Amino acid sequence: MSPTQSPRSYLITDTIDLLIQLERTHSFTEASMSLGISQSMASRKLSAFEDSLGCTVIDRSSRPVRLTPEGRRILKSLAPLVDTIPELLDSLRAENLIRRELRLGILDSFTRDICAKLIKTIDQQLKHCSVLSGTSDHLQSRFRSDELDIFVSSDPCFNFDNVRRKFLYSEPSLLVYPASMEFPEKNIEWSTLQFCGIPFIGLSNGSGGGKLFDNFILSHNIPICQKYKVDGVCVLLELVNEGMGWSIVRPAGLVQHKKFLNNIKVAPMPKPLLSREVYLISKKSFSYELYQSVYFSLAQLIRDILAPKTIALAPWLKDDLLIVDPATEKKKPFSEFIADQKDEIGCYKAIS
Repeated sequence: MSPTQSPRSYLITDTIDLLIQLERTHSFTEASMSLGISQSMASRKLSAFEDSLGCTVIDRSSRPVRLTPEGRRILKSLAPLVDTIPELLDSLRAENLIRRELRLGILDSFTRDICAKLIKTIDQQLKHCSVLSGTSDHLQSRFRSDELDIFVSSDPCFNFDNVRRKFLYSEPSLLVYPASMEFPEKNIEWSTLQFCGIPFIGLSNGSGGGKLFDNFILSHNIPICQKYKVDGVCVLLELVNEGMGWSIVRPAGLVQHKKFLNNIKVAPMPKPLLSREVYLISKKSFSYELYQSVYFSLAQLIRDILAPKTIALAPWLKDDLLIVDPATEKKKPFSEFIADQKDEIGCYKAIS
């Protein structure tokens, strides 16, 4: 057996995993995405299974998609086995001291608040671990060259074959400008920024953030005066801190560099909003159990650390900041988590 092949894949077929995801999501699109296969591949797998079985397991006439009575019976019989496999494998690993190798890629904006805590959380499952940080483009390149098994990305990598992907969170961008500037307290518009007297400071085209923002202003025909381009959020914020210009930044990056906020104001980005979605990507051959451990750990760290720190900087984002509920794998506004844990999170205050 290949050291990167998950033992679960020998026990549970892709077809059973597909039935489980269809029962959970009632959507061919979401089910196939969660398994890292195309909808056409998912349909072929189910058709071949139904042909061999002699009956249908999916009611293709219904919307949303539902299992037939036969499909539900199959899933009901197999569910106890599927549910106990992780416990069985964990037990075997504990008894035999089996550990995994992990080659992990982390976005730069995750390195300070998330990375070390993630490694600490999953440490007992690891034999060796290497961590690379960088932009999504950089991490994708290292993934393609087989230097990474799993990475956090702001690109869902739909053009990659044989990968798993799961949504982690979505963050709207923020406007940052020198504290010396006098802007309206609310509803700053692009036209106000265009004629404010200082230029826009952007990220270089070599970064994912720079490409994303350039495409954004072109597609929305937003005229701005851009004088400076830099290759990192730290330098960008240093320039804003010195009064050299204004910028649009992602909250996760801003959270890591709060030391610059003494001379910087943070405000809602002018509409339309530019948001970044973040995913966890891995090879399908990578251990499913370790992938799930990384996924659940990241989801919890985002919910418990990154999201509250973001809301502390920008409380107006509580309804627009979307994070995953790992129990259901559904996107939820952070305001719903705040409502569920009001006593715990209510102590966070906005930074003026």
